[in-house]
Amino acid sequence: MKGARTPTHAVVTWVKKQPPKVKTFLAAVSGTAAVTFLRMVVRDHDSLFVAAEAVHALGIAILIYKLTKERTCAGRALLNKGGKYLVVQGLPPIGCLTIALTLAPNDDRDAIGCVGSANKQSYSHNTLLQAKLHDLGLQFPDAVIVYADYWNAYRAIVKNRDRYGLKEAFKACCGAGGDPYNFDGSATCGSSSASACPNPSQYINWDGVHLTDAMDKVIADSFIHGGFCQPPFDYLLSRKRHLL
Repeated sequence: MKGARTPTHAVVTWVKKQPPKVKTFLAAVSGTAAVTFLRMVVRDHDSLFVAAEAVHALGIAILIYKLTKERTCAGRALLNKGGKYLVVQGLPPIGCLTIALTLAPNDDRDAIGCVGSANKQSYSHNTLLQAKLHDLGLQFPDAVIVYADYWNAYRAIVKNRDRYGLKEAFKACCGAGGDPYNFDGSATCGSSSASACPNPSQYINWDGVHLTDAMDKVIADSFIHGGFCQPPFDYLLSRKRHLL
């Protein structure tokens, strides 16, 4: 007779049965809760960054483990069910988010001013992801598998933000605390002490964690028309038209 299930096992089993959107939401809530808790209990700023980076690194490590060890994935499941057109988006340079810049020490910056250590982690994930997509392409030669290069698209926009009317690369539009980042983990967007800027179309970061509609629009255009999809998004459309 099987032993009684522990509460932890029951929760894990329930999470595994949820659709991808629910899992993504739960992961985001858990990560935000972990960082908020750390901010409350860790008073020293450098120690807080180390602790937050540990949480973040663990999440990236889990993603990398799943990419390297597991034989199944959502993309493979769709292709096995007859899917012919698959677009897979990589991770963005998460070190460019306001929350990362607020927590990281000032000497941890890359060439464009983002948190270098965080960006290296998301870059490593994307490298493995592209290798896995290549393998899927060999296994499903009749399918069109497109990689949306969020990492490089985001960096290109930050470097050339004036071209798109984006003035603020790192400062949050909605938040509290003022310069340089207008982000306070204890007074986030939506709280009574936070306020939104009058010109969100000139900002990349909305609330320190999410991007503005203006940035989302530029990112989408970069995928569809800007050459940041491999193979190009037009190739997917042409293949689909050819089969209609």
